[in-house]
Order: sequence, then structure tokens, then C-alpha cells
Amino acid sequence: MIRNGLQWQDAPEGFGSHRTLYNHFTRWRERGIFAKRFTTLAAQAGVPACLMIDSTHLKASLTVASLRKKGR
Repeated sequence: MIRNGLQWQDAPEGFGSHRTLYNHFTRWRERGIFAKRFTTLAAQAGVPACLMIDSTHLKASLTVASLRKKGR
């Protein structure tokens, strides 16, 4: 949730208030809970059969290079 644009207050009500949810997440992150779980899952999974690559793209009109051309 922290990096993909979702907001804490958009979580289902069953998770409690967004402030409580954020506090739990922060505490678990500080204690290394997520890193331990991911390490365990990665060890159990073995060698991946498939590799996916995610990317982001911007319209050319919004890039720094195109802004420089307009300001010549």
C-alpha cells in the first residue's frame, strides 16, 4: 500500500481505522516482520519458472528532455 498509490483510509472497515492500520504497518516494518516473511517465502519458492518486469512510462510531452526543447 505504501508505494502503489493506495490510501490508508481506502482499506476495508474490517481492518479498523486507517490510523491504526498505518501504526501496525509501521511497527511491523520497523521490527522487520515483512523482511522475515518475504525471506521465508522466497526460500520456499525456489527458482522462479517465470520472471516478470514491470515498468512505468510517461508521455513524451511530459519528460524533462521535451521541456528543455521548448525553453531553447
